[in-house]
Amino acid sequence: MRARTSAPRGSIATALRALRRRVFCFALGLDAQRAGQTDEPSDTAQLAARVPFAKALRQLVRHRPGSRRVPASRLLMGAQCRLDAVAFSEAIGSPRYGSMPMLDGPHVALLRQAKASPSPLDDDALRASAYFSFGAVVRDEWGDYVVDGHHRVAKALADGATHLRVQRTWLSTDTPLRARLAGGAPPRCLEAPLPARDLEGVPVAHNMEARYVGLLRALGHDHAPGRLLEVGPGYGWLSARLKQRGWDVHVVVPHAVDASAAVGILGLARDDVLDGDAADLVAGLGGRFDAVACWGLDPAGTASDRADVVALLEAIDERTDLLVADADEACVQLVRRRTGLSRVDDLGACGDPTASTTRRLLAFAR
Repeated sequence: MRARTSAPRGSIATALRALRRRVFCFALGLDAQRAGQTDEPSDTAQLAARVPFAKALRQLVRHRPGSRRVPASRLLMGAQCRLDAVAFSEAIGSPRYGSMPMLDGPHVALLRQAKASPSPLDDDALRASAYFSFGAVVRDEWGDYVVDGHHRVAKALADGATHLRVQRTWLSTDTPLRARLAGGAPPRCLEAPLPARDLEGVPVAHNMEARYVGLLRALGHDHAPGRLLEVGPGYGWLSARLKQRGWDVHVVVPHAVDASAAVGILGLARDDVLDGDAADLVAGLGGRFDAVACWGLDPAGTASDRADVVALLEAIDERTDLLVADADEACVQLVRRRTGLSRVDDLGACGDPTASTTRRLLAFAR
């Protein structure tokens, strides 16, 4: 299966973004890679501290003159623990942090919980909070850290501030989600919609609502919750929707970053999301599924690509009696030849902004 991904690899744009990130980290004295409790700062961070007049120079680069009043909703958690936002999200294992609005973060949530409580929070309440879980990860990775800037902002937001006056840097930077999923700045596109403040306005490649409606039509709108397998690009968006309706969902995505979005942003369970070779992963799954939704089937590439698609279709054929896919005529013929899913129902247009007019949403059944 050919995995279509929007993030450029090995391109000039990628190299320029990497260079800009290094300059940003140098200016702010941050690291761009994970460092544990006992690790020394990176060479870039050490150089930033040793250059003559480094602190004064960094202040000139770091802060524009004056300050700006910004809506609270625009403030993200960003950099922490001497890492920039992208490196912090990688170290903590979720793209959520760094891209998360401070209003939705664990700092503000704990303060709001304390303000709403008629009595001081006890140890059990603190241990059950998202802030305790977040702090435990930070402690385990880097020891005892107090991120004063985040707490001052959190207190202001918990007290009801709608705007804050902030200082701005001269240099821009990517958030974890924009860097890893949308191809950096300027953003290219997402495979599916993701509910994140820093991804608002980013183009979306696939019309997932149309796919959702098509799958429900293929199943029958009164179908009881069952087991769904979703394969291909899309971060498991369809599975997240059906999980809310009580379905048992399993997702196979092309890349680890897609899996992190499925878990960290869409809220799927980590054990239900696999990344890697689709055919091997599907073949290794146990049991049967009421339906399999497969996106991005493309047998028109190299011989190797076609072999991957054939292997995936054969694995799917062992797992279900209903396949819903975005497919063209070549895909239809291949499915009919290599599986027992010979009955085809047209579910309508894909509705993708850049979709080929020859690809339709189709249901394949025995």
